[in-house]
Amino acid sequence: MNIITNIAVMILVLISSVPLRLAAGEPPDRLIKAADVAISSYSKNISERHTTPGADGDYMRNIHSYNIGISQNSRYFVFVFLPRNKNFSGGGGEVWVSKENMRVEKTANYF
Repeated sequence: MNIITNIAVMILVLISSVPLRLAAGEPPDRLIKAADVAISSYSKNISERHTTPGADGDYMRNIHSYNIGISQNSRYFVFVFLPRNKNFSGGGGEVWVSKENMRVEKTANYF
């Protein structure tokens, strides 16, 4: 699946499982834009951070190896990335995207 398909699926899941105030509070196109910014940023992060050769490194460098959670407050969309494989300890991170300018304002890596 390409990144646009992943974002579309993520939006459908989000809309179906999150209270309507999120969908009503922010237009869907803003959430899609924020998701695109966050996924692009985190993809770059993991490709630079996980340099271990072999299957483990390949897994951790692949954006499709992560579950993505979304939250928000009045200023930010917060995207949380966690490895899908429960056999990995640690890993993952956060990307905070500003609602004002749709830019990454904060990041954090989990270890």
